[in-house]
Amino acid sequence: MQQTPIPAPHAALKSVDPNFSGVWPIDLSLSQRSHWVGNYFEDIGLDDPLAELWDEFAESWDDLEEDRFMADGGKYRRRRFSEFRYNVKTDTLRVLKHLPFFQSADLNTLNGGVDRKFSPVTPYIASHPITAAMIRQHAQVFARVTGHDRWAINFHQVRITALADMTGKPAPEGMHKDGVTFTTLFCIQRKNTAGAENLMFDNDKQPIFSTTLQRAGDIVIFEDDAFYHDVTPMTPANPNEAAQRDMLFIEFTRC
Repeated sequence: MQQTPIPAPHAALKSVDPNFSGVWPIDLSLSQRSHWVGNYFEDIGLDDPLAELWDEFAESWDDLEEDRFMADGGKYRRRRFSEFRYNVKTDTLRVLKHLPFFQSADLNTLNGGVDRKFSPVTPYIASHPITAAMIRQHAQVFARVTGHDRWAINFHQVRITALADMTGKPAPEGMHKDGVTFTTLFCIQRKNTAGAENLMFDNDKQPIFSTTLQRAGDIVIFEDDAFYHDVTPMTPANPNEAAQRDMLFIEFTRC
């Protein structure tokens, strides 16, 4: 994987300043609108030692395995999945024993209703300091918004590819909910990709907003109860080369 430049943090970043005593921008957006759209590196950020590890973290998407549980027969998705638990109050993070991923057919009309036995994230990623930092940062925001300290976390590494004769489907199940409390959609890398626009709908399935995650760190965080969401299909911008969209999905549920 080629190195992907990450945006520089803003000079004065109130959302992560421990001495800031006002209302944090992400908290305010989640509290008032049930979602937040931004760039992780600009608006949340990693400490310099962790930022230097970003390329090796992102390279782990080259080691994902084919998703063999695609009811449409698609060969365009690769992934790994693991579960974590985090307690904000005690700052305790642990990875759980690996189990199949299950969604009801009501939640996922294409691939739901079966145990999907995805390979776990590698031990390297499960114990990576960027993994821990991301989970802690998100959970701390959610704890401030909800007053809840304990979180169950689904951690999905996903790559969608497309060719001139093979459309990629980032959300093959169509408009859906995840069945969690909060969902984060995080762009790791996007190459030669046309389409893949994120669509957000209210509970009457009326469109609210859309956004296209283009850069490393582009992110949408939302309260699952408040939205349905979908992603448009993707094709190669240059039909002579493959398209690739690497995403990290982190789902948080009160426990």
